Amino acid sequence: MPIWGILLNPRKMGEAVIATELGIYGTSDIFATSVVWAPYNEGMGAVKVANLRYRDADQTIMAATHGRGVFTSDAWAKASPIAKFGLSTDTLCSHQTLSLKDSSLNTPTYWKWRFSPSTGILFRNGTDSTSQNPVIQFTKGGLYSISLVAGNAIGEDLLTKVDRIFVIDSIPLSVTISTNPATICVNDTFSLVSTPNTNGKSANLSYTWKKNGISISNTQANVFGLTPNTLDKYQLFVQSSTRCVTPNPAQSAIISPKTKGVKTISVSCNLDTLKASPSGTGTFTWYKNGIVVGTGQKFKASQIGLYRCVYNENGCQSDSSAIIILKSVRNAVVANSLLQIFPNPSSGQFMIQGLQGYGKIEVCNAIGSKVLEMDLLEVQTTTVLDIKGWQSGLYYLKYLNAEGRSLDNQVLVVE
Repeated sequence: MPIWGILLNPRKMGEAVIATELGIYGTSDIFATSVVWAPYNEGMGAVKVANLRYRDADQTIMAATHGRGVFTSDAWAKASPIAKFGLSTDTLCSHQTLSLKDSSLNTPTYWKWRFSPSTGILFRNGTDSTSQNPVIQFTKGGLYSISLVAGNAIGEDLLTKVDRIFVIDSIPLSVTISTNPATICVNDTFSLVSTPNTNGKSANLSYTWKKNGISISNTQANVFGLTPNTLDKYQLFVQSSTRCVTPNPAQSAIISPKTKGVKTISVSCNLDTLKASPSGTGTFTWYKNGIVVGTGQKFKASQIGLYRCVYNENGCQSDSSAIIILKSVRNAVVANSLLQIFPNPSSGQFMIQGLQGYGKIEVCNAIGSKVLEMDLLEVQTTTVLDIKGWQSGLYYLKYLNAEGRSLDNQVLVVE
């Protein structure tokens, strides 16, 4: 029997109809080893069909007959669905979402989504397991299989994609910052210390510090040597190149340094009694020639020398007071010096008088390091000591004769 045309169902693999001398015949599986054809002639009879056409918009089959006109059928439109779906991605982190898109054929009217394993599944954006296009979040890492049942009044179809989705456990990232010390003396420096937390998981981290909203050059976990200002605001942003870190970047709270003030003190002398002002609840420490000799707001000196006082309160230390040069203490009077040095204190030069010919002058700083050695190579009674560029502080001058015997020792105060 002649066959005048064939039409394949684009929405169902293997289904086909043919045009013959005795009407239309069809099969559900044209690829079968032994194809079974059945007549599809209801309403039209065994009439010659010359041509077949298909209109995809409404899934209508059209048959042109010999002498009986054109017949149409919606048989393929009334077929059960063929389940099909796609994924927005097949690899994601456990804090991310996955969109499922239904593309089933033959107009399904309901959907059932299933996952294996079935625990740790959250539906997002108001969707659920019966939504056509649900949004999913997996709270645990691992491989997941996904199944869709798409159905209508005629029937339903199942499609399963095994181990299709790979989920990586997310790494939570948070960071806190603090100052060290927690409360800073106003005349001291402090550090910023960060404490990132990745819940015990490994992650590569980089750091961006901001001061008053502007990035600073330091990119380390901690910042050292900062000057405190209670108006400054510090914040840290931590970025990670490791996959699945969230949030990325993480940011700390904004903090400002907390400071403690210290007193500025002065000292006075009444005969051999030294007094520091003003009074306070902290401690006063007295130094003679750089060595601790007593405590208390008042101190009674028993030796001549250079005295200063330092005040400490709540762990904060004041700057040193001005130096008092004590030249007598009741019965103790400074012995006549061989040398006369003036001006003392000085910031430019010292004039030294009273030299007795050949010899040497040595000057050491407060920690005993020699900073100057001057040979006196001719008979002279006066010389000038240039101290420009010297750091302020106490220096000790020793005058030696040509045999190396000490003739005089004096304290120099460089301002």
